[in-house]
Parts: sequence; C-alpha cells; structure tokens
Amino acid sequence: MGGTDTAVCMPSRAMLMTGRTLFHLEKSGEHIPEDHVMLGETLGRSGYHCWGTGKWHNGTESY
Repeated sequence: MGGTDTAVCMPSRAMLMTGRTLFHLEKSGEHIPEDHVMLGETLGRSGYHCWGTGKWHNGTESY
C-alpha cells in the first residue's frame, strides 16, 4: 500500500506546484521561496503558455 499523510490547503498547493514534498518546503509549505521552480515555469520552458488563476494563499512573491 502506498500513500502519504501530509498537510492540506496551502501546503498541498505548494507541493503540487513545486514538485517538492512537505519536508522540502519552507515553513511547512506556507511560503515558497523564489528559487523553487514552479510547475508553470517548467511548462513555460517547454513551450507552453501558462497563467495563474484560482485560489492562492502562498504569497505573491512565489506567484
């Protein structure tokens, strides 16, 4: 059986958008440093056009 037992809401979005586990994020995922590469940045480098929409409470500097 596989699974994980981590946080919800802001930390979950941080994990999804950075590809990092909760233990590799600062402040338990409530803050994403600018040096962490986000999913949109990775897709943009591959030629995709990305934009942000929806719920985001991880701070504007990480957005």
